[in-house]
Amino acid sequence: MKQYQIAINALPFQQRQVFGLVRERGLSHQETADKLEISIHTVKRHLSEAMKTLRTKIPEHTLTGILIVSEIHSKIFS
Repeated sequence: MKQYQIAINALPFQQRQVFGLVRERGLSHQETADKLEISIHTVKRHLSEAMKTLRTKIPEHTLTGILIVSEIHSKIFS
């Protein structure tokens, strides 16, 4: 988990912000775009770039497990 947090913190600000809203808080792409006042295309681009970066820094099985737990957590507590 520490490796995951280090990798998230190393993302550029906008990628980290979009990743947090979509993957950790469970917002839709449109909700994230509205909240950040950016286009949905920009949300998708930032999320895609963040995922590419995380895949290079975290083993795939670890990243997949963390994302699943994160998604479940956001659905339970949102």
